[in-house]
Amino acid sequence: MSRSPMFPRAASRSIHLVVAIVGVTMTQPFGLIAQSPSPAATPAPATTPASVTLDGDPSVSRSPAPLSGSFPWPTLLSPEQVPVPPPFETIGPPAATRTRHGVRLELWLSSPMVAPGAWIQALVRTTNLGTNPAWSWSGECGSSGTWIGIDLASVIPTGVEQTGNAAVFKARAIRAAHVMESGFTSWEHLPSPPSTSVVGRVYAECTTPHIRLRLKPGATLEERFAWYPTGLAYGDTDLFQPLPPGTVTATAAWPYMGRGERPRRRPRRHDDVIRPITATATLELTGSGPGAPSVPELIDIALADPAFRAWVDEDPTRASWSGVSVNNWPGPTYEHHLWLRDLEGAPATGVVTVELDREPLRRGIVSMDPWTGKVLQVLFL
Repeated sequence: MSRSPMFPRAASRSIHLVVAIVGVTMTQPFGLIAQSPSPAATPAPATTPASVTLDGDPSVSRSPAPLSGSFPWPTLLSPEQVPVPPPFETIGPPAATRTRHGVRLELWLSSPMVAPGAWIQALVRTTNLGTNPAWSWSGECGSSGTWIGIDLASVIPTGVEQTGNAAVFKARAIRAAHVMESGFTSWEHLPSPPSTSVVGRVYAECTTPHIRLRLKPGATLEERFAWYPTGLAYGDTDLFQPLPPGTVTATAAWPYMGRGERPRRRPRRHDDVIRPITATATLELTGSGPGAPSVPELIDIALADPAFRAWVDEDPTRASWSGVSVNNWPGPTYEHHLWLRDLEGAPATGVVTVELDREPLRRGIVSMDPWTGKVLQVLFL
Protein backbone atom coordinates (compact mmCIF):
# COMPACT_ATOMS: atom_id res chain seq x y z
CA MET A 1 0.00 0.00 0.00
CA SER A 2 1.39 3.38 -0.94
CA ARG A 3 1.18 6.50 1.14
CA SER A 4 -1.55 8.87 0.05
CA PRO A 5 -0.94 12.62 -0.27
CA MET A 6 -1.36 14.52 2.98
CA PHE A 7 -4.22 16.57 1.55
CA PRO A 8 -6.08 14.98 -1.38
CA ARG A 9 -9.22 16.44 -2.92
CA ALA A 10 -11.20 17.55 0.08
CA ALA A 11 -14.56 16.79 -1.43
CA SER A 12 -13.74 13.20 -2.28
CA ARG A 13 -14.27 11.62 1.13
CA SER A 14 -14.98 12.44 4.75
CA ILE A 15 -13.21 11.71 7.97
CA HIS A 16 -14.59 10.44 11.28
CA LEU A 17 -15.56 13.73 12.78
CA VAL A 18 -16.80 16.99 11.37
CA VAL A 19 -14.50 19.85 12.32
CA ALA A 20 -16.18 23.24 12.47
CA ILE A 21 -14.93 26.53 13.84
CA VAL A 22 -13.79 26.38 17.44
CA GLY A 23 -13.56 28.87 20.23
CA VAL A 24 -12.26 32.02 18.53
CA THR A 25 -10.58 35.23 19.51
CA MET A 26 -9.56 37.50 16.69
CA THR A 27 -8.51 41.07 16.13
CA GLN A 28 -10.33 41.16 12.74
CA PRO A 29 -12.97 38.86 11.24
CA PHE A 30 -11.57 36.65 8.55
CA GLY A 31 -12.57 24.14 3.45
CA LEU A 32 -12.96 21.16 4.21
CA ILE A 33 -9.71 19.16 4.22
CA ALA A 34 -9.37 15.42 4.65
CA GLN A 35 -6.27 13.40 5.42
CA SER A 36 -5.97 10.05 3.69
CA PRO A 37 -5.00 7.06 5.77
CA SER A 38 -1.47 5.82 5.37
CA PRO A 39 0.07 2.40 5.95
CA ALA A 40 2.08 1.83 9.10
CA ALA A 41 5.81 1.64 8.66
CA THR A 42 6.52 -1.61 10.51
CA PRO A 43 4.43 -4.71 9.77
CA ALA A 44 3.47 -6.90 12.70
CA PRO A 45 2.39 -10.53 12.46
CA ALA A 46 -1.29 -11.27 12.89
CA THR A 47 -2.61 -14.08 15.04
CA THR A 48 -4.72 -16.46 12.97
CA PRO A 49 -7.17 -18.57 14.99
CA ALA A 50 -9.12 -21.50 13.69
CA SER A 51 -12.18 -20.44 11.71
CA VAL A 52 -15.49 -21.91 10.70
CA THR A 53 -16.45 -21.81 7.01
CA LEU A 54 -20.15 -21.67 6.26
CA ASP A 55 -22.02 -21.16 3.02
CA GLY A 56 -25.68 -20.49 2.41
CA ASP A 57 -28.56 -19.29 4.54
CA PRO A 58 -27.49 -17.79 7.90
CA SER A 59 -30.42 -19.54 9.57
CA VAL A 60 -28.65 -22.88 9.24
CA SER A 61 -25.20 -21.67 10.27
CA ARG A 62 -23.73 -22.41 13.65
CA SER A 63 -21.01 -20.37 15.29
CA PRO A 64 -18.34 -21.61 17.68
CA ALA A 65 -18.92 -21.31 21.40
CA PRO A 66 -18.24 -17.77 22.66
CA LEU A 67 -15.19 -17.02 24.71
CA SER A 68 -15.88 -17.18 28.42
CA GLY A 69 -14.55 -15.13 31.30
CA SER A 70 -14.02 -11.42 31.76
CA PHE A 71 -12.62 -9.18 29.06
CA PRO A 72 -8.82 -9.59 29.13
CA TRP A 73 -7.60 -6.30 27.59
CA PRO A 74 -7.40 -2.73 28.93
CA THR A 75 -10.23 -0.30 28.13
CA LEU A 76 -10.74 3.45 28.46
CA LEU A 77 -13.67 5.54 29.63
CA SER A 78 -15.64 7.22 26.88
CA PRO A 79 -14.80 10.86 26.09
CA GLU A 80 -18.16 11.90 27.57
CA GLN A 81 -17.05 10.50 30.94
CA VAL A 82 -13.74 12.38 31.11
CA PRO A 83 -13.87 16.12 31.88
CA VAL A 84 -11.99 18.36 29.47
CA PRO A 85 -9.40 20.53 31.26
CA PRO A 86 -9.79 24.32 31.05
CA PRO A 87 -8.07 26.00 28.10
CA PHE A 88 -4.30 25.96 28.47
CA GLU A 89 -2.14 29.07 28.24
CA THR A 90 0.55 29.10 25.58
CA ILE A 91 4.05 29.36 27.02
CA GLY A 92 7.12 29.69 24.87
CA PRO A 93 7.42 29.11 21.13
CA PRO A 94 4.90 26.99 19.21
CA ALA A 95 5.45 23.29 18.64
CA ALA A 96 5.30 23.99 14.89
CA THR A 97 5.16 27.07 12.67
CA ARG A 98 5.13 27.72 8.95
CA THR A 99 4.81 30.83 6.78
CA ARG A 100 3.58 30.64 3.19
CA HIS A 101 1.92 33.16 0.89
CA GLY A 102 2.40 35.81 3.57
CA VAL A 103 0.32 33.83 6.11
CA ARG A 104 1.89 32.46 9.29
CA LEU A 105 0.40 29.32 10.84
CA GLU A 106 1.42 28.40 14.41
CA LEU A 107 0.51 25.28 16.39
CA TRP A 108 0.78 24.89 20.17
CA LEU A 109 0.06 21.65 22.05
CA SER A 110 -0.82 21.61 25.75
CA SER A 111 1.78 18.86 26.25
CA PRO A 112 4.33 17.01 24.11
CA MET A 113 2.78 13.71 25.26
CA VAL A 114 -0.61 12.29 26.17
CA ALA A 115 -1.53 9.28 28.31
CA PRO A 116 -4.42 6.86 27.68
CA GLY A 117 -7.70 8.26 28.99
CA ALA A 118 -6.55 11.90 28.92
CA TRP A 119 -7.36 14.89 26.72
CA ILE A 120 -4.75 16.94 24.91
CA GLN A 121 -5.43 20.42 23.61
CA ALA A 122 -4.15 22.46 20.69
CA LEU A 123 -4.21 26.13 19.80
CA VAL A 124 -3.82 27.22 16.18
CA ARG A 125 -2.95 30.84 15.42
CA THR A 126 -3.25 32.12 11.84
CA THR A 127 -1.84 35.59 11.06
CA ASN A 128 -2.04 37.55 7.81
CA LEU A 129 1.37 39.21 7.50
CA GLY A 130 0.57 40.79 4.13
CA THR A 131 -0.89 44.15 3.14
CA ASN A 132 -3.99 42.77 1.39
CA PRO A 133 -6.67 40.23 2.39
CA ALA A 134 -5.94 36.50 2.46
CA TRP A 135 -8.81 34.19 1.51
CA SER A 136 -9.63 30.69 2.73
CA TRP A 137 -12.27 28.08 1.97
CA SER A 138 -14.77 27.40 4.73
CA GLY A 139 -15.37 24.05 6.37
CA GLU A 140 -18.60 22.35 7.43
CA CYS A 141 -21.47 24.69 8.31
CA GLY A 142 -19.51 27.68 7.01
CA SER A 143 -16.86 27.24 9.70
CA SER A 144 -13.27 28.44 9.44
CA GLY A 145 -11.97 25.30 7.71
CA THR A 146 -8.95 25.13 10.01
CA TRP A 147 -8.29 21.48 10.82
CA ILE A 148 -5.89 19.29 12.80
CA GLY A 149 -5.33 15.68 11.78
CA ILE A 150 -3.36 12.93 13.47
CA ASP A 151 -1.41 10.43 11.38
CA LEU A 152 -1.55 7.15 13.32
CA ALA A 153 0.32 5.11 10.74
CA SER A 154 3.44 4.85 12.89
CA VAL A 155 1.62 3.14 15.79
CA ILE A 156 -1.05 0.93 14.16
CA PRO A 157 0.26 -2.60 13.40
CA THR A 158 -0.34 -3.35 9.72
CA GLY A 159 -0.19 -7.14 9.97
CA VAL A 160 1.17 -9.29 7.15
CA GLU A 161 1.84 -8.20 3.59
CA GLN A 162 -0.87 -9.55 1.29
CA THR A 163 -0.63 -10.13 -2.47
CA GLY A 164 -2.99 -9.96 -5.43
CA ASN A 165 -6.66 -9.34 -4.79
CA ALA A 166 -6.10 -9.78 -1.05
CA ALA A 167 -3.72 -6.81 -1.02
CA VAL A 168 -6.25 -4.64 -2.86
CA PHE A 169 -9.04 -5.79 -0.56
CA LYS A 170 -6.98 -5.06 2.55
CA ALA A 171 -6.00 -1.58 1.38
CA ARG A 172 -9.62 -0.70 0.60
CA ALA A 173 -10.88 -2.11 3.88
CA ILE A 174 -8.30 -0.13 5.88
CA ARG A 175 -9.29 3.06 4.08
CA ALA A 176 -12.97 2.36 4.77
CA ALA A 177 -12.26 1.81 8.47
CA HIS A 178 -10.30 5.09 8.87
CA VAL A 179 -7.94 3.41 11.31
CA MET A 180 -4.78 5.23 10.25
CA GLU A 181 -6.07 8.71 11.01
CA SER A 182 -7.80 10.69 13.71
CA GLY A 183 -8.50 14.33 14.39
CA PHE A 184 -8.86 16.99 17.03
CA THR A 185 -12.42 18.08 17.84
CA SER A 186 -13.30 21.75 17.58
CA TRP A 187 -13.64 23.35 20.99
CA GLU A 188 -17.35 24.14 20.72
CA HIS A 189 -18.14 20.52 19.83
CA LEU A 190 -16.47 18.90 22.83
CA PRO A 191 -18.74 16.47 24.73
CA SER A 192 -18.43 18.46 27.98
CA PRO A 193 -16.69 21.78 27.26
CA PRO A 194 -15.34 23.54 30.34
CA SER A 195 -16.49 26.97 31.39
CA THR A 196 -14.51 29.45 29.35
CA SER A 197 -14.71 32.93 27.93
CA VAL A 198 -13.69 31.59 24.52
CA VAL A 199 -16.80 31.84 22.40
CA GLY A 200 -17.41 29.78 19.29
CA ARG A 201 -18.39 31.66 16.15
CA VAL A 202 -20.32 29.99 13.35
CA TYR A 203 -20.25 31.84 10.05
CA ALA A 204 -23.26 30.23 8.39
CA GLU A 205 -26.03 27.72 8.88
CA CYS A 206 -25.29 24.11 8.06
CA THR A 207 -27.53 24.32 5.00
CA THR A 208 -25.38 27.10 3.52
CA PRO A 209 -22.84 25.97 0.89
CA HIS A 210 -19.13 26.41 1.50
CA ILE A 211 -18.07 30.06 1.23
CA ARG A 212 -14.89 32.12 0.86
CA LEU A 213 -13.64 33.64 4.12
CA ARG A 214 -11.43 36.72 4.45
CA LEU A 215 -8.55 37.31 6.86
CA LYS A 216 -7.82 41.04 6.79
CA PRO A 217 -4.28 42.46 6.63
CA GLY A 218 -2.62 42.18 10.04
CA ALA A 219 -5.51 40.11 11.46
CA THR A 220 -4.91 37.12 13.73
CA LEU A 221 -7.26 34.16 14.20
CA GLU A 222 -6.92 31.87 17.23
CA GLU A 223 -8.78 28.56 17.39
CA ARG A 224 -8.80 25.86 20.05
CA PHE A 225 -9.14 22.11 19.60
CA ALA A 226 -8.94 19.02 21.82
CA TRP A 227 -8.31 15.31 21.20
CA TYR A 228 -9.15 12.25 23.29
CA PRO A 229 -6.97 9.47 21.83
CA THR A 230 -8.81 6.16 21.55
CA GLY A 231 -8.79 3.17 19.29
CA LEU A 232 -11.91 1.20 18.37
CA ALA A 233 -15.15 1.62 20.31
CA TYR A 234 -17.83 -1.05 20.65
CA GLY A 235 -21.50 -0.58 21.26
CA ASP A 236 -23.52 0.47 24.25
CA THR A 237 -20.98 -0.92 26.70
CA ASP A 238 -18.69 2.13 26.18
CA LEU A 239 -15.63 -0.03 25.70
CA PHE A 240 -12.79 1.88 24.03
CA GLN A 241 -9.40 0.51 23.10
CA PRO A 242 -6.36 2.60 24.00
CA LEU A 243 -4.06 3.44 21.12
CA PRO A 244 -0.63 1.79 20.92
CA PRO A 245 2.23 3.87 22.33
CA GLY A 246 4.63 5.69 20.05
CA THR A 247 5.31 8.95 18.25
CA VAL A 248 2.63 10.35 15.93
CA THR A 249 2.35 13.58 13.98
CA ALA A 250 -0.27 16.31 14.40
CA THR A 251 -0.77 18.54 11.34
CA ALA A 252 -2.71 21.80 11.46
CA ALA A 253 -3.94 23.15 8.13
CA TRP A 254 -5.48 26.42 6.94
CA PRO A 255 -7.15 26.18 3.48
CA TYR A 256 -5.51 29.13 1.71
CA MET A 257 -7.16 30.24 -1.55
CA GLY A 258 -5.35 33.42 -2.54
CA ARG A 259 -4.87 37.13 -1.93
CA GLY A 260 -6.35 40.44 -2.97
CA GLU A 261 -9.84 40.53 -4.43
CA ARG A 262 -12.44 37.99 -3.38
CA PRO A 263 -12.11 34.84 -5.53
CA ARG A 264 -14.78 35.08 -8.22
CA ARG A 265 -15.71 31.45 -8.71
CA ARG A 266 -16.53 28.51 -6.56
CA PRO A 267 -14.00 25.76 -7.33
CA ARG A 268 -15.28 22.66 -9.05
CA ARG A 269 -12.48 20.77 -7.31
CA HIS A 270 -10.86 21.87 -4.08
CA ASP A 271 -7.36 21.21 -5.33
CA ASP A 272 -7.95 23.60 -8.25
CA VAL A 273 -7.50 26.62 -6.00
CA ILE A 274 -6.91 25.49 -2.41
CA ARG A 275 -3.28 25.25 -1.31
CA PRO A 276 -3.32 24.33 2.39
CA ILE A 277 -0.79 25.99 4.66
CA THR A 278 0.29 23.30 7.12
CA ALA A 279 2.35 23.05 10.30
CA THR A 280 3.29 19.63 11.72
CA ALA A 281 4.40 18.72 15.26
CA THR A 282 5.19 15.39 16.91
CA LEU A 283 3.19 13.99 19.80
CA GLU A 284 4.14 11.08 22.06
CA LEU A 285 1.43 8.53 22.95
CA THR A 286 2.20 6.74 26.22
CA GLY A 287 0.75 3.62 27.82
CA SER A 288 0.95 -0.09 27.13
CA GLY A 289 -1.33 -0.32 24.09
CA PRO A 290 -4.61 -2.13 23.44
CA GLY A 291 -3.34 -5.73 23.53
CA ALA A 292 -6.10 -6.66 21.06
CA PRO A 293 -5.53 -7.08 17.30
CA SER A 294 -5.53 -3.99 15.11
CA VAL A 295 -8.00 -3.59 12.26
CA PRO A 296 -5.33 -4.51 9.65
CA GLU A 297 -4.58 -7.66 11.66
CA LEU A 298 -8.29 -8.50 11.85
CA ILE A 299 -8.46 -8.18 8.07
CA ASP A 300 -5.53 -10.61 7.84
CA ILE A 301 -7.42 -13.07 10.04
CA ALA A 302 -10.42 -12.87 7.71
CA LEU A 303 -8.18 -13.43 4.68
CA ALA A 304 -6.60 -16.47 6.37
CA ASP A 305 -9.93 -18.28 6.13
CA PRO A 306 -9.67 -20.43 2.94
CA ALA A 307 -13.26 -19.87 1.83
CA PHE A 308 -13.20 -16.12 2.31
CA ARG A 309 -9.78 -15.81 0.67
CA ALA A 310 -11.13 -17.74 -2.34
CA TRP A 311 -14.13 -15.38 -2.40
CA VAL A 312 -11.76 -12.38 -2.54
CA ASP A 313 -9.53 -13.99 -5.21
CA GLU A 314 -12.42 -15.20 -7.33
CA ASP A 315 -12.68 -12.05 -9.50
CA PRO A 316 -9.21 -11.28 -10.91
CA THR A 317 -10.35 -7.94 -12.34
CA ARG A 318 -12.30 -6.88 -9.22
CA ALA A 319 -14.88 -5.54 -11.69
CA SER A 320 -17.85 -6.84 -9.72
CA TRP A 321 -16.80 -5.55 -6.28
CA SER A 322 -19.49 -3.14 -5.13
CA GLY A 323 -18.36 -2.62 -1.56
CA VAL A 324 -15.64 -3.43 0.95
CA SER A 325 -16.12 -2.65 4.63
CA VAL A 326 -15.09 -3.25 8.22
CA ASN A 327 -17.99 -2.74 10.65
CA ASN A 328 -18.16 -2.63 14.44
CA TRP A 329 -21.39 -4.03 15.89
CA PRO A 330 -22.51 -3.39 19.46
CA GLY A 331 -23.08 -6.19 21.94
CA PRO A 332 -24.69 -8.13 23.35
CA THR A 333 -27.87 -7.93 21.18
CA TYR A 334 -27.81 -8.60 17.44
CA GLU A 335 -31.40 -9.48 16.45
CA HIS A 336 -31.72 -6.51 14.10
CA HIS A 337 -28.72 -7.70 12.05
CA LEU A 338 -29.77 -10.72 9.99
CA TRP A 339 -26.31 -12.18 9.53
CA LEU A 340 -25.44 -11.82 13.24
CA ARG A 341 -28.56 -13.38 14.73
CA ASP A 342 -26.76 -16.63 15.58
CA LEU A 343 -24.25 -14.62 17.64
CA GLU A 344 -26.79 -13.54 20.22
CA GLY A 345 -24.86 -12.62 23.35
CA ALA A 346 -21.52 -13.86 22.02
CA PRO A 347 -19.28 -12.07 22.62
CA ALA A 348 -20.91 -9.55 24.94
CA THR A 349 -18.34 -6.88 24.06
CA GLY A 350 -19.11 -6.70 20.36
CA VAL A 351 -18.43 -8.13 16.92
CA VAL A 352 -16.37 -6.81 14.03
CA THR A 353 -17.26 -7.93 10.52
CA VAL A 354 -15.00 -7.83 7.46
CA GLU A 355 -17.14 -7.82 4.32
CA LEU A 356 -16.99 -7.94 0.54
CA ASP A 357 -20.06 -7.10 -1.52
CA ARG A 358 -20.21 -8.32 -5.09
CA GLU A 359 -22.64 -7.80 -7.91
CA PRO A 360 -25.11 -9.27 -8.41
CA LEU A 361 -26.09 -8.96 -4.76
CA ARG A 362 -23.75 -11.36 -3.01
CA ARG A 363 -21.94 -10.78 0.24
CA GLY A 364 -19.12 -12.57 2.05
CA ILE A 365 -18.85 -11.83 5.77
CA VAL A 366 -16.29 -12.90 8.38
CA SER A 367 -17.43 -12.11 11.95
CA MET A 368 -14.82 -11.92 14.71
CA ASP A 369 -14.38 -11.04 18.34
CA PRO A 370 -12.53 -7.71 17.96
CA TRP A 371 -10.69 -8.10 21.23
CA THR A 372 -9.21 -11.55 20.60
CA GLY A 373 -9.41 -12.06 16.84
CA LYS A 374 -11.36 -15.31 17.28
CA VAL A 375 -13.43 -16.06 14.17
CA LEU A 376 -17.08 -16.57 15.11
CA GLN A 377 -18.59 -17.38 11.74
CA VAL A 378 -18.10 -17.02 7.97
CA LEU A 379 -21.19 -16.44 5.81
CA PHE A 380 -21.92 -16.03 2.11
CA LEU A 381 -25.31 -14.42 1.51
